[in-house]
Amino acid sequence: MKVGVQTIRTTVQCWLFVAILTACVAGGVTAAFGQQWQLDNLVLDSSQGGHVRVRFGVQCPVEPLKQLLTDEGATVRVGFEAALRRERLLLWEKQEAVARRLYYLKSRALSQEYELKGEGLNKPLVGTELAPLLDKAWSTLEMDLGAWHQLQPGSEYVVDLRIECDRADVPVWLRRALFFWSWDVLPPRTYRLRFRY
Repeated sequence: MKVGVQTIRTTVQCWLFVAILTACVAGGVTAAFGQQWQLDNLVLDSSQGGHVRVRFGVQCPVEPLKQLLTDEGATVRVGFEAALRRERLLLWEKQEAVARRLYYLKSRALSQEYELKGEGLNKPLVGTELAPLLDKAWSTLEMDLGAWHQLQPGSEYVVDLRIECDRADVPVWLRRALFFWSWDVLPPRTYRLRFRY
């Protein structure tokens, strides 16, 4: 009889610990997810050699990134994906072109600096303040989506810009084992621009 009571007590304590841990983790995730990306502008540029170019600038919330980079020493991956699609009446949108850019952000603990590596940067950007570093890198971005002559005149098109920010230092086996867990640092955002060619 005593063994049964002790087992129940241990089980209740374990479940209570799991509930408290879940509430703490959910509270931290909720705080980070309350902050959003801000898109400064999203325009199509046709002035450069007959190519469809998407030009935009983004601002991201700095505090969740700072906390993750300095407190946990994580490496953060930020991805920008621009997709050009032709809208069709009865069928799904037809994808015409896709362009991607990846950036990796980490903290150097000894020098107390942040480092940003990525496509479109000649060399890694390094700075002691995170906000000016990200502003320098992402205030104006441009992505090539192919030639204008490949588009059909009179058709409706959309450009979808997707921004994702997750942890790059999580091993693949752990991502697969915890497939239900979100590794996003900030919630992904998609912006859409419609135009007629």
